Formats: sequence, structure tokens, C-alpha cells
Amino acid sequence: MEIRTLDCHGSQFPGCGFTGFLIDGRTLLDAGAATSVMTLEDLSQMDHVLISHAYLDHIREPASLADNLCHVRRNHPLTVISTPQVIETLNRHIFNGAIWCDFSILPSAEKPLLRFKPLRGGEKMRVGHSGPSFRRKRSRCHRIRIGIRDEDGHFRQGHRAERGDLACCREGGECPGDLR
Repeated sequence: MEIRTLDCHGSQFPGCGFTGFLIDGRTLLDAGAATSVMTLEDLSQMDHVLISHAYLDHIREPASLADNLCHVRRNHPLTVISTPQVIETLNRHIFNGAIWCDFSILPSAEKPLLRFKPLRGGEKMRVGHSGPSFRRKRSRCHRIRIGIRDEDGHFRQGHRAERGDLACCREGGECPGDLR
């Protein structure tokens, strides 16, 4: 599994963008950063967007992402996966025809650009590409610590996850020394 940090801040200013992680080049975990840092070619490869919660730093870019996908040929919609409450929030406040187009019915209801998939507690769903050209890399996350980077770039532990950076320390791999 390859995880690329697109950006991971709760605010926006030059050099710091909203939250987004790209998994294996095809799945976006949170959609605060995507179109602002990825090429149209890379965006066109995405299959799924997983959204953890409906704060702006996690949902800013599904609208522009869908709009950008109008410019590429796709055989399937981009699937946005989250809790029923988050999907309802997105539909009511963003993809409502007033703030932004409802891409779950555009360009047609039969071939939409977006598909919303609610995921309820305890429910499982397989995401990601599993075609013949994809070789799954085995990686086990040995330890995860969450903290906030201080002005020197070191992590401080004990803060709430939504305010911090994520560090995944793989067995036998590198881990920031202050998170060991």
C-alpha cells in the first residue's frame, strides 16, 4: 500500500493546504486537498473518495474534483463513501444545484460523474483497484502515534487527532524519533 500525503493542515495558506491522503493512486482519504496538488491525469485515475467527517478541511474539493472529471473520459462514476450523515450534508449543502451542480445526476442519471455510497457502523466495503496490472504491496502498520508538529518540526503527543499530523511507523521502517 502506498500512501501519499497531499496535505494535512486544518487551515489554508501558501505551503499549507487542507487534508487529503492518496492511497495507491486511486483512493482519496478525505478531500480537502486533491485538485489543488494533483494533475488532471492523476485525478482521472481515482475510483473512491473516503470522507471521515464534513468539516471544510476534509470536504473542500469533491465539487471541483467532479467538475474536473467532466474533461476526461471515464467508464464509471467516482464513488464518494462516508457515513449517511456526511453524505446528507454534502448533498444538502454543496451538491444541491444552488452551491454546486448535482453530479450524481450529471451528465445523466444513468451515467453520473459521482455516486454516493453510505457506509454504516460495522459495515465493510472493499475499495481500491484490484485489476490484473495491480500488485498489492503488503505493509503492516506496526505503530501509529498522533501528535502536533511544533515550530521545529517535532511531534508533541497528547493532542486531539483532528488537530494533528499522522505518522505511521512500519515495522523495520523509519519512524520520527520523538514518536518511538
